[in-house]
Amino acid sequence: MKPRIFLVTAIVCGLTFVVNSRSLETQRIGETLRADIKSQLEHRYDKRKVLKAKQFFANNKEITFNDGLSLIGMNRIKSKRKGLSLSVEKLGNDTMVIYRNAKGIAVEAYYCTNREECKMYIMTDDHKKLVTYYIPYLLAGNYMLKNGENSVFGLWQDFYEGSKYNNDPGIYEVSKIEDDSIEITYGNGRVSSGDPKSSKYGKMPGGGGAGAIMGPMIWQVQFTADGLMAKVVRDQPFVSHDPSLIDKENNVLTKVQCPWEGVDGKWAFTAVMPLTHELLKLFPKDALELMYAEIFARHGATFKVAKFQKYFNAQKWYKKRKSPTELTDIEKFNAQLINEVILTTFISF
Repeated sequence: MKPRIFLVTAIVCGLTFVVNSRSLETQRIGETLRADIKSQLEHRYDKRKVLKAKQFFANNKEITFNDGLSLIGMNRIKSKRKGLSLSVEKLGNDTMVIYRNAKGIAVEAYYCTNREECKMYIMTDDHKKLVTYYIPYLLAGNYMLKNGENSVFGLWQDFYEGSKYNNDPGIYEVSKIEDDSIEITYGNGRVSSGDPKSSKYGKMPGGGGAGAIMGPMIWQVQFTADGLMAKVVRDQPFVSHDPSLIDKENNVLTKVQCPWEGVDGKWAFTAVMPLTHELLKLFPKDALELMYAEIFARHGATFKVAKFQKYFNAQKWYKKRKSPTELTDIEKFNAQLINEVILTTFISF
């Protein structure tokens, strides 16, 4: 009898340790994200600062940028691409390497990955590298499912009011990036409730039964003009997790709230963080067009294109102005880049 009691005690202690560890990790990540959001909001009005390229590369002997661009020393300070000049710029919290055309319009942009918190997020996927550190900020939001449930992507609960929602996917990791879709894993380390059909208490740990520590669930998500389209790639049996996607394919998640305090719209991140052309290519054309227009709509602009004016007229936060307020430098940069991606990626022949 004593060995059995010891075994049960050990299992309970082990599960308590796992739960406590996950709770502490959740708290730590939550604090980090909240601090980062606060910092980005505080620096969104910072003026664009053009750094001295030679000095920048002299101080950073070897720097790797997202999307596979590698600039070593001062060998490639001058762009070899005809008609484009290379610029190193400080926008908000981020240092960017930017290719601009003869008119000074940003056409390509790369995050500098010597930021310590970004290094661990660099992932290689055959032909390209991408800083996945920034993708959660694009995904972040409160979404409504077809059955009326709400799903919060990321630990952003402190930023939402007046809505019922649950924690899943909660802490998640970007594990794979395709041309227009993102694979996320979440729920790793959850405890199985066991197969209710096997016995009163389910099977013992190791067989996927009661008390077993389960692997992660996997979703594949795609950005849409409304929010996200999600499908289940891998699920785990007997693990309770919400929201439960009704269908295995084509689950529509409509974005209803953003975590950026004081910034309205579905794509509020465009007002507080500079983007890159590779990140923008994850969005379809209709989403990019609305994203571009939303930057100006937040400042009270009106639109000659009827569908845009109709869309923003329906937004509670939208207020027309006879004289729209001026865009910040981050917004100007993002507007240029979004327009460039629309023109170069979605050309109709």
